[in-house]
Amino acid sequence: MIKILYKINSLENLFTKYGNFSTDNNKLSGNISLIFKSNANDVLNQKFSVTENGLYLISATQRVTNTVDTSETVKILKNSELLTRHDFNIPIVNSRRETNVTLSTIVYLTTSDIVLITRSNCDYICRQRDLLIFKLI
Repeated sequence: MIKILYKINSLENLFTKYGNFSTDNNKLSGNISLIFKSNANDVLNQKFSVTENGLYLISATQRVTNTVDTSETVKILKNSELLTRHDFNIPIVNSRRETNVTLSTIVYLTTSDIVLITRSNCDYICRQRDLLIFKLI
């Protein structure tokens, strides 16, 4: 019976402990607070720490732009250790190169860990990024 209650509580956490953050690190919704370590004007990097230890689902959508044909990268790192990455070439859209990339990972985080979401290139014309984070347990 105790195991069942624990699993129900864990399932409830999946739906109640979350945060959705915008381009400028502003919380759009949710009840998780993050400690942002990067300035909102830093269009390439989004660096933060959590306020509670636990297992987290992190989903980051990044707009990547460039004016030349180069290989681009979006990465999620924990304490400089690579968790996931996506390398790609950007398609041309209206004489510009731009695309969105979404990366997701599940990772155990402590309050001393620093998560970095980074993209290789972006300009101020099109600098959108979104961060969704769920605390699983």
